[in-house]
Amino acid sequence: MIRLHKERKSKESGNVTIQLEGSEATPEETSVLNDDSKIKKENGDQNEVAVVEESKEKPTEDTKKKGLGIGDLVRAFSLVENVPKILNTEVRPGSFPALNGIRVLSMCWIILGHTIQVMGYRLESVGYVLTTILPKFYFMTVWNATFAVDTFFLLSGLLLCYHTLKTLKKCDGKLNWGLFYFHRWWRITPVYIMALAIWSSLLIHLASGPYANATFNYARQLCRDNWWTNLLYINNLYPFSGNGANMCMGWSWYLAADMQFFIITPPLLVLLFKRPRLGLTAVAVVCGVSFIITASLTGYWGLKAGLNYGFYNNRSVEETDANRISYKPYTRMSTFLVGILTGYVMFAYESRRPKIPKWGLAVGWSVSIILAMVVIFSVWKTDSGKELRQGAAIMYYTFSRFSFALAVAWVILVCVFDYGGPVNMFLSWGIWAPLARLTFCAYLLHPMLLFLCVLPRKFLFDYWGFQTFCIFIATIVLSYAAAFVLSVLVEVPTMGLEKMFFRKKK
Repeated sequence: MIRLHKERKSKESGNVTIQLEGSEATPEETSVLNDDSKIKKENGDQNEVAVVEESKEKPTEDTKKKGLGIGDLVRAFSLVENVPKILNTEVRPGSFPALNGIRVLSMCWIILGHTIQVMGYRLESVGYVLTTILPKFYFMTVWNATFAVDTFFLLSGLLLCYHTLKTLKKCDGKLNWGLFYFHRWWRITPVYIMALAIWSSLLIHLASGPYANATFNYARQLCRDNWWTNLLYINNLYPFSGNGANMCMGWSWYLAADMQFFIITPPLLVLLFKRPRLGLTAVAVVCGVSFIITASLTGYWGLKAGLNYGFYNNRSVEETDANRISYKPYTRMSTFLVGILTGYVMFAYESRRPKIPKWGLAVGWSVSIILAMVVIFSVWKTDSGKELRQGAAIMYYTFSRFSFALAVAWVILVCVFDYGGPVNMFLSWGIWAPLARLTFCAYLLHPMLLFLCVLPRKFLFDYWGFQTFCIFIATIVLSYAAAFVLSVLVEVPTMGLEKMFFRKKK
């Protein structure tokens, strides 16, 4: 018989325990299921530890025959049980609370970038923004908000690697890979389907105006034609080469890429566990292949980097809006692999804290800050005919996201190993924990709220910084409020059903 406990048992009790950190989809973010040590499930908190222990009690015949009943279904959808799971701010043993702050702040950065993008659809003073606002130094933080997505790829690889290696160690290298993949699919898909339904069927009834109606009608038709690519997690690859505007729920490309990384990563993880040197070499080779592909595509299609969209040659004349780089797994995998390596370091030093001298910390922080600053601000003033040379553009496309991921990885490691000081205190603040659990749903819903806010306007509006700030803050609040509803009604109940099903099965 399997009993679930939220607290971690000591080794003296004689119980076999498995501890995993719940995932946030995003993503990122994965829990591992295994057969030999029973099934262990997350309980709605992506940093909350749930432990399944093997009891000495033998299951009765009634327990074996009994399946999921009405009572189980009621408990799975119970607000009384699910709401506290989301709002809990307690830090569990073995969790990494600093990841909560990184996750939430990255989500806010994404919302900021999308706020400016969506407002641009109904902006009258486009020329003023392009000539006056865009060239400003601070605006680079908005322009390069896409790097926040790479933070989620990093977190996803980190959690996947750390927990998989930890489970392989406790189970003598054995893992139920079928449940491993099923859990990931079940973790994301139900709430993803609900978001697709809202986007393709509900929003058109909530907005009015010619521009909004045209946009939502177009979105509904795209989803009718291509919904199956979303459910198969290939919408970033088909139809090729594609772009966000021709995709059902264009921002869902991230889920497809993250799922593709998840599917192909296990061989690397097995190598890292059984033959670490060979595994590290394999990770380096895959990363190098990603670099070569990115550089080759950037050079072949003549893509420009920085503020001036355009091309160095005429190969993309017929498809100027095609996405050759950003949405593809083979060009974005380097940041995921940085997460894999970060998770491996955390696993290797799981039982001991590495000694880092003060000068080492100073060098690490300096390199991390410089890398992040160069990546974000190096394309400043690259508009109005001042674009980078093609060689520099190729270098930027190839190594910028990898470098930014390295900078974030350093912050994570010093916080995990308790060298983060005030940075760790801030990122580990308890208020981030409930918000971090809602981040996946907030990512799915926030563009819809932006479209509902901006597109129905019957008149164009001028750019005003304070107005943009107000819309940005309002979008954050509304996104997390809507995410709370979606999580309570769909996300947490489906995870609870999965937990109950495997518990009954055992």
